[in-house]
Amino acid sequence: MKKMFLLVLSVLLLCSCTENRMHRTVKIEIPVHPWERKSDRKLWYSLEWTDGTELKRLHIDEKTRVAEIPVAAGQTVYVCAYPLGEMLAFGTAVTPLFSSSTAVLDQNGGVLADLLINIDREASSQVNFDRLFAEASAKTEDFRFLDMSQIAVDVNNGALKKSSLKTIGGYDIEPFEVVRGQWVSEFALSWSFIASEGPTPPMTLPPGVFRWYNPEKNMELRIVVGDNGDIFHYERTSLIPQT
Repeated sequence: MKKMFLLVLSVLLLCSCTENRMHRTVKIEIPVHPWERKSDRKLWYSLEWTDGTELKRLHIDEKTRVAEIPVAAGQTVYVCAYPLGEMLAFGTAVTPLFSSSTAVLDQNGGVLADLLINIDREASSQVNFDRLFAEASAKTEDFRFLDMSQIAVDVNNGALKKSSLKTIGGYDIEPFEVVRGQWVSEFALSWSFIASEGPTPPMTLPPGVFRWYNPEKNMELRIVVGDNGDIFHYERTSLIPQT
């Protein structure tokens, strides 16, 4: 009986050690958001990452910018941090070849990771994210202008290649009146503008939702561009928590 007990204990310890080896801890660093740079307010985040066929979530409060998550060994793990739970994500992928203990997210990486985190997991796990990011960078400085539908189709079909990366043209946004003040884009590589006596400057945007923040008025501007070119915009009080 004693030998049987020791045998069972050994098996349990072996399984425990094997389980521990299946994951490693990686620190996820969220950069300062463009809206935070222009105001004294801080954003909270919804952090999401893939774990096999599951999607894990963690709330990141406005005072935290580094979080530790368990990353499955031997898998490509996509990570996204969504400001206020819904805005343009910061993101990246932690691949089996990733050797650092800290992964720093960025917004172009968020554009790709947000796509790959939401499509067939078996298909997206086969993507060479580092190569995809490099090829996308050669195409455009702003990944929001990539044809994400084409990338998704080719990933799902196992046919992702260099020619899958195509840029799309945007739609011209007619100038319109907004509340006066500086309007800061949510995308660090995009432009901000100051509205004084005149309307907004001319813009060209692809389909999607685009946001600007007026820190003086604590107002948010949203421009929504449909796939068919339908455009509407509105202003609202920002949901950024007061500090």
